[in-house]
Amino acid sequence: MIFPPEFIAHIGQQNIPNLDEFLAAHDVKSPTSIRINPYKSPLIPKQEQVPWCKWGFYLDERPVFTLDPSFHSGSYYVQEASSMAVQFALDFIFNDIKNPLILDISAAPGGKSTLISAMIAEKGDGTLISNDIITSRAYVLKYNLAKEGHAHTIVTNASPESYAKLPPLFDVILLDAPCSGEGMFRKEENAILHWSRENVASCSIRQRRILNDVDTILLPGGYLIYSTCTYNELENIDNLLYIQSKGEYESVPLNFPMSWNIEEIKKQDVYGYRFLPHKVKGEGFFLAVLRKKRNHIDNIKPLKTTTVLNAVPSDKKKILSEWVNFDDSEFEIKTDKVENLHLYPSDIEPIVEHLSKSGIPIIDVGTTLGKFNKDVFIPHHHLALSIFTLSKIEKIELNLKDALLYLKREIFEPMSEHKGWAMATYENNGIGWMKLVNGRVNNYLPKELVIRMEINK
Repeated sequence: MIFPPEFIAHIGQQNIPNLDEFLAAHDVKSPTSIRINPYKSPLIPKQEQVPWCKWGFYLDERPVFTLDPSFHSGSYYVQEASSMAVQFALDFIFNDIKNPLILDISAAPGGKSTLISAMIAEKGDGTLISNDIITSRAYVLKYNLAKEGHAHTIVTNASPESYAKLPPLFDVILLDAPCSGEGMFRKEENAILHWSRENVASCSIRQRRILNDVDTILLPGGYLIYSTCTYNELENIDNLLYIQSKGEYESVPLNFPMSWNIEEIKKQDVYGYRFLPHKVKGEGFFLAVLRKKRNHIDNIKPLKTTTVLNAVPSDKKKILSEWVNFDDSEFEIKTDKVENLHLYPSDIEPIVEHLSKSGIPIIDVGTTLGKFNKDVFIPHHHLALSIFTLSKIEKIELNLKDALLYLKREIFEPMSEHKGWAMATYENNGIGWMKLVNGRVNNYLPKELVIRMEINK
């Protein structure tokens, strides 16, 4: 890779060890890594594990993920290995805070949010609000979280400035800050064309604005996880020193094992961690954790019960009991303004109201189940991806060829005499709904999810 002289001069000022090896690493092929969904992929791949993430694995070759039905079912998520280190940080935090309310403020496309969602499910408590300011990206986020299969998530489409109007509310805030992208040069070569010192400085200013926004809504004793995909101190540890200078934070050492070759940097009393491509098997990444001091705010008011979502009549709940498996002492099913039914943990309700009344646009709550056409239930695609789908629902297991034809909405003939609604599955995981009527298959895969790539005959 040919680097502009200005970048070479810049990176030489960042105290990167073995700079020649660092630059040479950009001519090495980027590793491909996935994170399996433990609720859909019970078999551990026979692949090298990502050291800092128990669900992360490296692949020997990069397959065509679009033509793998397991990718569409949410059996795994394609995630850059270095960024999976968020799991290591969160393991520490989950041991300190029970039932945390977590905000991923800049979440799309959803790598870290889907990881957090899986961790909440494993721990058995917690709620995730996953947000992105760009509407199209927020809907991608919604879909990727739906593929994870859980119901303890809220997806929003708001600016950090809008969130800053809330009172202190969150136990954990993840800010994966928009940055100059220095750590992605190897993976996205065009990124270097947009790099400049001016852009680095501009990103740092923007990051500080967002840090100011999230500072006001983090509870005392709460954790701020800060990450970027860049190397320079201006966008990383200097920003942490800036927010800590307000006197409300203490830096949290993460104590990564030395054998992982993650570089610990310390400036004054703030710790940060750099993932360098010549030291780790991954792209460039920076991660740090700050804890807000507990003596900052007193008497946080409890949230009230929601009125945003509407109750479902008992006769329709009875119909839903034939589709959805859940404990009604822990979960609610309610409808939104357009009559879509949502399944979610009961303790999400006051959070939804608080966000709604504060003007935060809500894209999705929990798992979208479907809607009624009079007394006939029409299942939503997300129900097919959910872990709450009732096991007795008719499932038709498709082979690779038929699963791809289903995902292309092309004609195929499943081996089944069933009539009516059925879930199309691949390797026992749902990929969507179909309805078998008079020997014909009606495919209910949403048109926006149809794969356009040609199948290799």
